[in-house]
Amino acid sequence: MRRKALKPIAHFSPMPYLAFFFLVLPLLFAGCFGGKNGEKQRPIQKWSCDPQADRAMREKDYLNSILFHQRLLEKEPQNALALYHLGYSYGQKGDHEIEVLYYERAKAAGYIEGSFYFNMGMAYGEIGKEREAITCFKKAISLNPNLPDNYLGLGLAYSRTPGGDELAEEAFLKAISMDPGFLYARLCLGRFYAGRKKVGEAKEQLYKILEIDPENSDARDLLKELKDYRK
Repeated sequence: MRRKALKPIAHFSPMPYLAFFFLVLPLLFAGCFGGKNGEKQRPIQKWSCDPQADRAMREKDYLNSILFHQRLLEKEPQNALALYHLGYSYGQKGDHEIEVLYYERAKAAGYIEGSFYFNMGMAYGEIGKEREAITCFKKAISLNPNLPDNYLGLGLAYSRTPGGDELAEEAFLKAISMDPGFLYARLCLGRFYAGRKKVGEAKEQLYKILEIDPENSDARDLLKELKDYRK
């Protein structure tokens, strides 16, 4: 999966789900056209969306995306793909409660696709329902076991769950083992360690980031906060 640049995150605080949410936009449209993501991905062929509605979503015109998808759903209320896209559009407007509502309706209508469950997990995280988020990320992993982003999402959810630190660390490390160049996973793990006063482990991840990307400002800034950054 091609990863996009992410928004800066306040140090030592849990990662905002919305910042990572934009990673999956290419997958969203791949699902729209029946593409596959991961070895166990099921092709989506049963539903199709109105091209005008999807064009608005692709162009980040979410108000019109909502309007056009709603019109389609008036004619096809069980169109699971349209329900998914409508929920996604609401999420991009910041209304995550409604986003989750439409995702659940899409699931009830039979939508099964890995990036869908990833997005639903991120949406549940936005409204503080980490247990539901964990369930979604596990489902995403069952559908896309070779996609490191799913393990990163699982790690984020566990990191916000009481008693979930061990499982969070395991999930972060799994994402990194699958893709050693996944710098954002290393950054999240570094923040996770720093927030738990595991300074040595945090530095290890941050120095690895700088080996790969010497100009990475997030890693540099966190090292400064750890009082260990040297030019």
